[in-house]
Amino acid sequence: MFLRLLIYFIPIPYLTIQLGWLVAEVGRQPWIVYGVMRTSEGVITAISSTQVWVSLISFTLLYSALEFIDRIMTVVAFVFVPIVIVYKIWAYRTFRAPVTIEEVTADDHAY
Repeated sequence: MFLRLLIYFIPIPYLTIQLGWLVAEVGRQPWIVYGVMRTSEGVITAISSTQVWVSLISFTLLYSALEFIDRIMTVVAFVFVPIVIVYKIWAYRTFRAPVTIEEVTADDHAY
C-alpha cells in the first residue's frame, strides 16, 4: 500500500523545481535596483510575447515528456525487478551443488 502511494509522489520534484524558480524570480525582480528604478521601467521590450510563449510551451512539453518517461521507467522497474530476483533465486538453487569428477567423466558430451 505504501509503495503504491509513493507512485503519486513522482511528479513532486518537477513541480518543486518549477515552483521554486517561479517564487525566486517573481519575488526578487532581479532586473530592478531597489530605489533606483521602477518596475515599469525594467520591462524588457526586446523579447516578444511569442518568444515567451514558445519558451513556456517548450519547457512544459519537455517536463511532461520527462515525467512520462519517468512513469514508464517506474512501471518497468516494478515489473522486471521481481522477475530478475526470481530468476536469480532459481539459478542459485539450480546451480549451487558442486560438480564432481564422476559427473564430468560420466557425461559423453563433456570435454
